[in-house]
Amino acid sequence: MPVVTKETADLVVRSFADYHIFGLDLETTGLNPYTGAKLFSLIISTADEDYYFNFDGTPDHLGNLAPYNTVLPLRLLPYIITALKGGTVFIHNAKFDQKFLLVEEVLALNSCRVICTYALGRLVNNLLISYSLDALGKLIGYEKDDSVEKYITKHKLYTKVDVGKKSPRKDKHYNLVPFDIISNYGMRDGRVCYELGIYILTRLEEMSEEQIKLGLLPLMPVVEREIELTPVLLDMEHTGIKINRAYTREAYEYQKDQYQEIEQKFYALTGLDFEDGRKTLTAAFKKMGLEHGYTEKGNPSFKDELLPDNTLGNLIRDWRHSYKLATTYYKNFLDIADDNDVIHCNFKQGGTSTGRFSCSEPNLQNVPKHGEDSNKYPVRSCFIPREDYFFLMVDYDQMEYRLLLDLAGEEEIINKIKGGLDVHTATAEEMDVDRFAAKTLNFMLLYGGGAQKLANALGTNLQDAKAKKNKYFRTLTKVKSIVNALINTVDRRGFVTNRFGRRLQKPVEGSYKIPNHFIQGGCGDIVKIAMVEVAKLLRPYKSRMLLQIHDELLIELHKDEKHLVPKIVKAMQGAYKEISLPLTAGTDYSNTNWYDKEPYNEK
Repeated sequence: MPVVTKETADLVVRSFADYHIFGLDLETTGLNPYTGAKLFSLIISTADEDYYFNFDGTPDHLGNLAPYNTVLPLRLLPYIITALKGGTVFIHNAKFDQKFLLVEEVLALNSCRVICTYALGRLVNNLLISYSLDALGKLIGYEKDDSVEKYITKHKLYTKVDVGKKSPRKDKHYNLVPFDIISNYGMRDGRVCYELGIYILTRLEEMSEEQIKLGLLPLMPVVEREIELTPVLLDMEHTGIKINRAYTREAYEYQKDQYQEIEQKFYALTGLDFEDGRKTLTAAFKKMGLEHGYTEKGNPSFKDELLPDNTLGNLIRDWRHSYKLATTYYKNFLDIADDNDVIHCNFKQGGTSTGRFSCSEPNLQNVPKHGEDSNKYPVRSCFIPREDYFFLMVDYDQMEYRLLLDLAGEEEIINKIKGGLDVHTATAEEMDVDRFAAKTLNFMLLYGGGAQKLANALGTNLQDAKAKKNKYFRTLTKVKSIVNALINTVDRRGFVTNRFGRRLQKPVEGSYKIPNHFIQGGCGDIVKIAMVEVAKLLRPYKSRMLLQIHDELLIELHKDEKHLVPKIVKAMQGAYKEISLPLTAGTDYSNTNWYDKEPYNEK
């Protein structure tokens, strides 16, 4: 496994012309290229060899330098990447590595077929606990290599960063690990990327053939769509979304004062320093002579849903609310934003078992919606459009329910919706119940809620909830049939495939979850198709996609490109045409921030 030197670099790079498949990995000084982290080495693997390109001439934690002839100038990076042009490049968590290259203004991977082994690993098995390189490497016989992690921990090669949470974040310094250790570690990861990529593509082709033989839709179109989606997500994340730093800091200070004031009240009442832990809270309730919650086994519990409505219970609930706003949102936004006040989150392409995205660093899919946030400083108000742009929000209308009704073929309700009613009103008319009950029943059906959860949601007793649930299925007999068919199929075969060919295995929680996975996965695939189409539409323009929030796209539209709005809506509504109940999408906009939105009017 050779380390590339100044003498061999040109020969190695020119040898890449003999290959068409590569594994690629980077070693970096941190996790966020937008707040100062840099790449310090590049690993390229071919069928025959693994190459380590070192760009770091600084000493390790022992004061030792890498051999002089192994320290390459960073200006070689574009030359190396360009040599991969036209090839297939396997990268684990491809967006992460490419963002570091983009920060260095290396764009040449655009001419390659980049395949993210993390994203496609989810298609091979949608129920694995982890999709890390180490976890997926076990599929091809590679055991976890934690030598570098152990070395970093042993020698404390990390910096603790206060992020406003109970435990500080540890920023690990891989560049301080001795050269021999980190170079061997890096080349091993390059080799795993290469072999894992080949294995995953081969396995997905086999699975696709299996599905065809069973009379099901092939899997490979889903694979190709995921490959096509990776650069779309990369562009979104690289562009990022801007925050109003002054507003966000003011909001943080306000909520910080709120939870600190609650801590003082807690001390005044109990004589104890506040800590949101079972030991302190048990002692506090005992001292006050108040009842607290218990688990089914009779142990003390202080989960929100079990907190009593008394002095201490309300204080704890209020503290958690203010603390979450202050730390999960405002302080986190301030810490993670770059020097231009832009946040670059991470959309995890293989983030959920259903096929939908998840989001992290930070999770902008979980920011409270307009109707859910009555705080003095609404969280979405932190986010603002750049100068000469405004926010356009395009959201599918009740997408999951439309897909379910279409799949089941519930013609009476479908016709009512086509006639102008929304899904829940149409369901309510059909069942002869109020809209709230119909909406709750629809929601519970999709998310696998039992009778007791339904009773709680409806604010009624268990008997009434069961009666409404039975009436729902007596009325929507075709929905009941498709739900039963999905459950029976996954019990018999171990998996189902959705309308796009995505394979969904029997959920760990039980077969009753498969209708939810089926519908959510189908919606996820439609949104992904829409994102690719909208990205193509916007490519020649200044306007750009910023975020995907479940069934909604947030677009930063340039003020001179309003003519694109109907085209964007058309692209989203046309993402899936094989449906008798057409998909529709509503549009809102804001010139000020993500929270203060209003319906978009073309005039």
